[in-house]
Amino acid sequence: MCGRDSKKFLAAAVALALAATATAQKIAINNPTTSTSWDVAKPQYLSWTGNCSSMGAAAKAVDIQLVNGPSTAVQFIAPLGVLDCSGNLTSLNNVTIPNTVASGVYSIRVMTQPENSYSTTFNVNNPASPSTPTATTTGAPQTTSPAHSGASQVVAGSMAALAGCAVAAMLL
Repeated sequence: MCGRDSKKFLAAAVALALAATATAQKIAINNPTTSTSWDVAKPQYLSWTGNCSSMGAAAKAVDIQLVNGPSTAVQFIAPLGVLDCSGNLTSLNNVTIPNTVASGVYSIRVMTQPENSYSTTFNVNNPASPSTPTATTTGAPQTTSPAHSGASQVVAGSMAALAGCAVAAMLL
């Protein structure tokens, strides 16, 4: 399969692998950060890098959620609105945590596809509802070390195989 006649196949396979990689796009949320504290019922600033244009029209209205819990069992807490991550827009100034949320440690989840995007954990302050030991979290997935989907692992394996074929084709 990696012989001299495979150059056309190799070019097509590389193009396909690159297209598959592009569909696994997520955004990297850079605000809030671990040192951030958000007060309930007050508009807050959410920012990110990257875009999710590979989601097509759905990228114009992606759900934002407040979550908590360990990365293996993230729990939905409250909806926070929607964002447009289809292009160059990289911030939203009106994210408001409902006043029904207790003080504690939470994370933002943006429902990008095929993988969700997460912020680091941050503090939420609600003077009317102080935190309790059961309201704390052990952390949500961090944007610096995202979990890899089966699709991204297949793409990585395919890219390695294609690289091997490319080297073999060059040597023949």
